[in-house]
Amino acid sequence: MRIHVGTFVICVLCLLLFNALALNLLSPGSYDCTTQCSDTQNQLKESINRLKQEILTLKQKCSTNESTSSLHDSHSPSLVPHIPVIHMITPTYSCWTQKADLTRLSQTLMHIKNLHWIVVEDSDNKTGLVARFLKKCNLKYTHLNVRTKKELQRNSKEPVWRKSRGVEQRNLGLNWLRRNHMTMPGKGKGDVVYFGDDDNTYDIELFDEIRATRKLSVWPVGICGGLRWEGPVCDDKGTVVDWHRSWAKLRPFPIDFAGFAIKLDVVLQFSTAEINPDSRIGWLESDFLSQMVQPSDAEGRASNCKKVLVWHTRTEKPKTKDEERLIAQGQPSDPLIET
Repeated sequence: MRIHVGTFVICVLCLLLFNALALNLLSPGSYDCTTQCSDTQNQLKESINRLKQEILTLKQKCSTNESTSSLHDSHSPSLVPHIPVIHMITPTYSCWTQKADLTRLSQTLMHIKNLHWIVVEDSDNKTGLVARFLKKCNLKYTHLNVRTKKELQRNSKEPVWRKSRGVEQRNLGLNWLRRNHMTMPGKGKGDVVYFGDDDNTYDIELFDEIRATRKLSVWPVGICGGLRWEGPVCDDKGTVVDWHRSWAKLRPFPIDFAGFAIKLDVVLQFSTAEINPDSRIGWLESDFLSQMVQPSDAEGRASNCKKVLVWHTRTEKPKTKDEERLIAQGQPSDPLIET
């Protein structure tokens, strides 16, 4: 029987609370005088309030951000021994195209051995749509959620580059790995972390390049940074000698999240490294990687950075005006048909 760690801790605190009550109420001489009773009651009130606050804090922490999943789900493909696991962190949010994007991506990932898909919803709660989808997709997965803080949310009038989507979701995925790597096969030794958006396009060859990572692997990303491709320029030995980019040229790692993979051991070693939502525009990746590695650590892959194996594609925003008109008329599309 599996016991949720948060529930266990809360139960322990409750036992401590009742124990404190018993000790104070049953101790000899507790009722010798009015003053002592008053002092005891005050101490009890303070203890109760303190423990209540600790329990409330733990409940809030445990109410979100925990896996409902299944890295060890017997209905999913078995992990092959001695092959590094790729932990792919994918932020996602509720929109008309969410299920279509996840479907397309999952059917690429089905071809990849030893892949653990960490899907993180931008939501206060895990949604039924994503939960149902993951249960039937036949992949090793972990389902998490965290709502982006209001001040980090982009309004409809702001350009897409003004505020980066998925920062808190990626950080939650990283922290989940740090908390749970000891429960993984081989305790995560040799595994690799990759950030994969749900609407990017991936050649399955990319995952062989990811798995070969020694510390930090890099490769070009197509349709990125306002260019046909953006990313590292390598010599014939795979050494990164330059970066192809069109702006913010002082960035130590002028590359998209889709353009690198990092060893899980490195993420665990630098336990406080995270993506900073306050980074300068375009500096998210550089600021994150600079907490753990140097540009000289970069290993050029994808045929010495001569091949594009991932594209920063984006799903077109669908037109909704006709559905809105039907809703106004009281005749919406059947809500029971999940899209």
